[in-house]
Parts: sequence; structure tokens; C-alpha cells
Amino acid sequence: MAHADLRALTPAAQAEKRRIAMAMREEGRAFTEISVALGVRFMTVSMWWERFQAGSLEVLMSQKRGPADWAHRRLSTKQGQALQRAITDSTPDQPKLQFARWTRATIGEFIERKYHIVLHVRTIGHYIAR
Repeated sequence: MAHADLRALTPAAQAEKRRIAMAMREEGRAFTEISVALGVRFMTVSMWWERFQAGSLEVLMSQKRGPADWAHRRLSTKQGQALQRAITDSTPDQPKLQFARWTRATIGEFIERKYHIVLHVRTIGHYIAR
């Protein structure tokens, strides 16, 4: 039997499937019956039930996937904010850089001098975009 990939569904549709599964389980239906009816794996329904019993229906709501937004960043939040202030409040010649305007290279040199962190130009572009 082919099982549906719930990740392809919207968060609202995922939550609805989970809600239906919990209602069916509370009616006394077996995990296998629920899994066949909803097109999901038996163990998935079992896992949902355990989480549901441990908390409530809110536990089964969709959560953001992937790493946290701040994960894998070389600069801390404070350093990023200080960098943003430096770029917006001054010109590169004020922190004694030999450039007339802020570029990725200038920002990279500023970060290296101030925080002793070497960043690739593309990474600096991501920081600027944020």
C-alpha cells in the first residue's frame, strides 16, 4: 500500500489528518484501521497518539522544519546588530578602513578586524540581505 507523504500537504491539512486520527482512536479504532483509512503508516498514527496522550491536540500541530533561523551563523545576534549599526551609521573611512563606501569586501574586512572572523563574500551577502 502506498502511503501519503504528509510533508506535501499544507500545515492545516496535516493538522486535520492528525485531528481525524485522534478522533478515530478515541472512538476505539485500531491503529492499523486508522492508518489504512488515512493513508499513513501504522507507526505514524501510533506516534501521534503517544504525543496526543502526553499533551493535547496542540502537540500535534505542524511545526517549522529544518534548522533554527540562527543556526550555523558565524556572527552572534549582538554582533550582527552591531554590524548593522556600523554600516548604517558610518562610512568605511570612520572605522579606519581604506574604502569610500560599504561593499561586501569592505564589510568582510570590517568583520575580520573587529571580530577576528573571516567570512566568504557570499556569506556576507546573506548577512546584508537579512
